[in-house]
Amino acid sequence: MAETEKNKESKGGEKQTVKRLWRVAVSDMNRFAEVFSIRLTMSRIMFALGAFFIIAVLVGVAVVAFTPVKRMLPGFIRSEERDNYEELYRKLDSLSTVAAIQNDYLENIMAVMSDSMTEEIPVLKQDSISALPADSILPTSENERKFVKQYEQREKYNLSVLSPIAAEGMTFFVPVVGAKFTEEGSEVGKSLMLITPVNAQVSSIYRGTVVAEYYVANQGITIVVQHPQDFMSLYSGIATAYVRKGEKVNAGTRIGAMSQSQHILGIELWHAGTQLSPREYIAF
Repeated sequence: MAETEKNKESKGGEKQTVKRLWRVAVSDMNRFAEVFSIRLTMSRIMFALGAFFIIAVLVGVAVVAFTPVKRMLPGFIRSEERDNYEELYRKLDSLSTVAAIQNDYLENIMAVMSDSMTEEIPVLKQDSISALPADSILPTSENERKFVKQYEQREKYNLSVLSPIAAEGMTFFVPVVGAKFTEEGSEVGKSLMLITPVNAQVSSIYRGTVVAEYYVANQGITIVVQHPQDFMSLYSGIATAYVRKGEKVNAGTRIGAMSQSQHILGIELWHAGTQLSPREYIAF
């Protein structure tokens, strides 16, 4: 309730100003009795509101400063924690890629065993036979090993003729300018290892689409580019990636960079699911 401000005349004829008061009362409706009441002036009300606002701000600052809530606010996360979150995200992306490869591997085996494999079946992003580890749950039988060996020999024979034909008219770009071969001077398996200059730029060898970009612990970032004519190139050991999955690139487009600590670049070249020798197709 508010008591209205009025001007009253005193007995001497002088006017007196009555201050406006705000009255807050609590009543017991069962007994129709007033429990207590508070009378406040406007200045006291403003003072109380200001004090409440200041207390609320102090409580909020204390909660943010001394509780884990601050980690949920942008700008308060420490750089070490941010790096850990990024590494966990990359590991999760790598696990997703491995799961997808395993699924493709199982579908390919089922197609081969059911004799339904045709030219229209999409090829795997990686060699489904030699690249994946052996099944640790069910040991490989002798008949399965013979079948896999025969299948590999047949595919290598076919692609040894088809791959150069498919590559006709395609000029592959050098991935790193000024790179040197490793001390062995040859490939590890069929993965070509290059010693790159410090902070060297890595380029795509041909136009295509980035189909994978993931982080491998203690190795760096791996980027996979799908090219026309069923060719695919893989670049491993990159320090910084410039592209993401789904992006289109041209021959010579910079897809990543090396660093001072990472200067060994792995290059792989695939055609229709079979690994090729990069030195036979790229003019280093």
